[in-house]
Amino acid sequence: MPELPDIEAIIPFLREHVLKKEIISVDVPIPICIRTGKKQFIEGLINKRFSGVCRFGKFIVFSVADLKLAINFMLAGRLQYNSKKKSLAKKVHFSLELEDESQLWYFDQKRMGKIYLVPDLKQIPGTADFGPDIMEISQEQFMKRIKKFRGSIKKTLMNQKFVTGIGNAYSDEILFSAGIYPFRKCTDLSADEIKNLYHSSKEVLINAIETLRERIGTEIEVEIRDFLNVHRKGGQPCPKCGKPITEITADRRIISYCKKCQL
Repeated sequence: MPELPDIEAIIPFLREHVLKKEIISVDVPIPICIRTGKKQFIEGLINKRFSGVCRFGKFIVFSVADLKLAINFMLAGRLQYNSKKKSLAKKVHFSLELEDESQLWYFDQKRMGKIYLVPDLKQIPGTADFGPDIMEISQEQFMKRIKKFRGSIKKTLMNQKFVTGIGNAYSDEILFSAGIYPFRKCTDLSADEIKNLYHSSKEVLINAIETLRERIGTEIEVEIRDFLNVHRKGGQPCPKCGKPITEITADRRIISYCKKCQL
């Protein structure tokens, strides 16, 4: 699942390769992920130019004329850039051909992605309840907002009503960095632990963005996670204590943590 660092890492590439280019054709062989309708999608993009690209929570957002093309990748969605025109591959949901014959593809093996073409991001269902972005929230705001949530800290970090941008993989990494057991209740955390969690969130995400930007090339669809400390590293030695990392499935998610280091 592409998360905040994955999106931030590919934005500079997309700005370099698609901005200011005109979309000369739009192909939508699999429209299931397009929540605002195939016809509206094609008519809204054809013969328009990309004018911007940014991140909004876990969405990547392209500005196209007076519209926003917003993509929530969910579990398996990916963007792929082709410098030259190619025949459509399987699982490509839409293809945008640009004026220089390059292409931007969206493909999704699980067909769970959510794609919107709207004048205003507030028109996307659920976004009205979004909390502040994790990269922008202050420590004071973070500490104040977390008191409103009574579930586990793992679920709270991933709850976009608390803060936006954190998903399953990086919540594991943040909690490992902070030394906090993922199933502890928010209400059980001390003020010092919450401060540490706040700083760990920023540090983990910033470091991941820097690592991905160094390693990512033209294949922006490739997921790079081998540098993570605990996520999906079950049975491997903890980088802090050497004990095997625990990996369990809960709420249909794989959760990875160290029993010794995270209390």
